[in-house]
Amino acid sequence: MEKMKPLLIEYKKAILGPDASSNLKLEQFRWLIQELRVSLFAQPLPTTEPVSVERLIKVWRTIET
Repeated sequence: MEKMKPLLIEYKKAILGPDASSNLKLEQFRWLIQELRVSLFAQPLPTTEPVSVERLIKVWRTIET
């Protein structure tokens, strides 16, 4: 979770922006964050797709540009 902290800060800034409510990529990213939390804290539960901090960083880079 410590690796994810800077990413969460950037995400929180982004969701406060004027276009956040209509941004589908931000919504999908939010679900990836939830999936990562499940994979870390409820390990017996399966996730809908493989997810890691590295994968979240890659996805975030596509949102930023």
